[in-house]
Amino acid sequence: MNEQRLNTIINNNFKSIGFSHKIADPAQGVGSQRPFDGFSVFNQKNFYWETKLLKGYQAFSFGKIEEHQLLNLLLIKQKNQLAISLIILGVFIPYKFFDLFFFDINFIHKHILKGKKSFLKKELLFFKERNLFLSIKKEIFDVAIIMEKIIR
Repeated sequence: MNEQRLNTIINNNFKSIGFSHKIADPAQGVGSQRPFDGFSVFNQKNFYWETKLLKGYQAFSFGKIEEHQLLNLLLIKQKNQLAISLIILGVFIPYKFFDLFFFDINFIHKHILKGKKSFLKKELLFFKERNLFLSIKKEIFDVAIIMEKIIR
């Protein structure tokens, strides 16, 4: 499993109940950057997302979020308060589990502004204990309840 595959899974699940587009990676050697990984529309809501992947439960460093990704997601949220800008974190152990966490970009940004550099493993496990995640089974997750799972 890699982030590109995770993006495809997320895109396909969003597409199953609405519109979704995964932004293609720029050609190698081309200087342009993707603003984030993709965007989706369903239930009259606009989602903009960047995915990150961890192999097993461990600390999630905010350094994995590139500055331009953070800024683009924050700008979208600033320009349209109804937009939902997310960091989608996949936690994966082959043949055991695949969990997804949906972090509102403002939630992560508040932590960065406080000087925090990561979510610790115990914090991710706390979010899981609070049922603030979705499980992927056979590359499918329940997109319809995503709004209940966003960590704000």
